[in-house]
Amino acid sequence: MGARVRQFRPPSHANNATTETDFALGSEAKAAAQRATMQRHTPGSRMPQAQSTATRLAIAEQRQRRILPEGVGKFSKAMGVALPGKHTRDLYDKLKRREACVRAQLRTMAKFNSLLSRIGAVESEP
Repeated sequence: MGARVRQFRPPSHANNATTETDFALGSEAKAAAQRATMQRHTPGSRMPQAQSTATRLAIAEQRQRRILPEGVGKFSKAMGVALPGKHTRDLYDKLKRREACVRAQLRTMAKFNSLLSRIGAVESEP
């Protein structure tokens, strides 16, 4: 028996444009790979492709710069200082809600000032 040789022929494509496009993309990829492996070649930084990653990085960058200007938020900062401390909250937690509301009004004089203003005892609300 002699040596046998088998021939294999790939199927022909009905659309030759696809083959030409694939060949063009393949040669571009090969050229890019050769450029990337040259000496002294540093890889370029790429932007993250995933939307969640890009969003997370943008939010982290905004948080670093999240500082209010000097004159903004004075009222909010003053209100934060005026909020009751831990010992005051302990007292209010032991009371019923209605009693706690009355005590808070007496402590801050919130409704008292508006009442005095309505009856004309003071010129205006502070």
